[in-house]
Order: sequence, then C-alpha cells, then structure tokens
Amino acid sequence: MPRMAGQTGALAAGVTSANQLAGLIDEFMRVNSAIRVLATAPVAGGPTNCTFIIGNAVQVNAAQIANPGVFPIVPDHVLAQAGAFAGERLILTFTATTAAIAAPGVTWAVDVEPLT
Repeated sequence: MPRMAGQTGALAAGVTSANQLAGLIDEFMRVNSAIRVLATAPVAGGPTNCTFIIGNAVQVNAAQIANPGVFPIVPDHVLAQAGAFAGERLILTFTATTAAIAAPGVTWAVDVEPLT
C-alpha cells in the first residue's frame, strides 16, 4: 500500500496550512482507491484541527487531532477512511486553533490502496 507522509512545519495561531498533498504522486487519484488518513500534533503545540477533502466531499471537517508527539500509528491516530474515484483530488490541511505550533509541526500520513 503506497504511503505519503510528512510534516507541516510551524503554524501560527489561526493559520491554515497549504494542501499537504499538493504535488505528491497521489494528490490526484490514478485509479479508484481506499484512503486512510492519520495525523498527530507535537506535544508542545496547542489544539490543532484537520480538514480532509476527497473531490468535492468533505471527509473530516476541522476535527481536533491528538497531541502525543509521535509518528501517527494505526489504529490510534486514524482520522478518516474513505474511497476515492480515479481523477479525484485529495486535500489535507491543518489549522493551529490557539497557540502557535513550532517546527516541526503536525506529522501526517495518507495511505492509498488501489482497488483494481
């Protein structure tokens, strides 16, 4: 199962990150796929929200993510599991809701399982 993963870098309070999947190989689905999104925020950061969109459908809308300061693991840090059709775009953003988040910021992973 292919995995895209990364970190946001620092986020100022109230600021939403750019699409974390922009420019990655599976930003646009090549084939119908099952998608799983995981994320964690640093221990020192304040509350952080995640929004995840497939095509025009919001899968996660400003949901608060855990702050354990570790790389996200299955099943503890799964935020969403959904299907995506070929051609649909994946958008993953994070927002620091109160205190600023220092670098490194949110750690995330998106698993893509082709359904061919």
